[in-house]
Amino acid sequence: MNTFIGNVAKIVYTLVLSIMLLNCGGTTYINASHSRHHVKEKVLPLVAGKSVSLKNYYQSSEQVTIFEDSSSTVLLGDLRQYTDATISILTSELRKRDVLVSDSNYKTVTIKISNVYATNKPFNKSTSLDITALFGNGKSTAISATYKTAGSSAQALDGAIIAAITQLLKSKAFANYINQ
Repeated sequence: MNTFIGNVAKIVYTLVLSIMLLNCGGTTYINASHSRHHVKEKVLPLVAGKSVSLKNYYQSSEQVTIFEDSSSTVLLGDLRQYTDATISILTSELRKRDVLVSDSNYKTVTIKISNVYATNKPFNKSTSLDITALFGNGKSTAISATYKTAGSSAQALDGAIIAAITQLLKSKAFANYINQ
């Protein structure tokens, strides 16, 4: 019984300490995962054997503040890194659908992640972002996505990226360009 009470006390102490640290401020850099999540919803059909090159809109690091509050808490991110993560996951999703992805195709899609904003409340994190797909034929499509979680800011970011990729794969403009 004493062990149980001791373990509960440790958990409560850890939670209280975590909440206090969140309110103390500081700068945290939030990275996106390149492979943690995958699209689970049904998307538009893509023609097997079609090929495409996926390019990052950003040529170099593009650091941005995605959250800042009055207690000096700051969350920073890198739009190039977020776009690289998006391209990595999108490449995997396209390959699952038998679309060939390489650097040397005449058909290109340039991916741009922008307008990344986060909330940073204990047990209530969310991230919203925009994804733009610029097609080699001069057309484009833009999508906004938001993801909420009781988990970490990184989980909220990853969820928003997956939500954006899912919407992109459901986009008629994207499917039509890949399938042509």
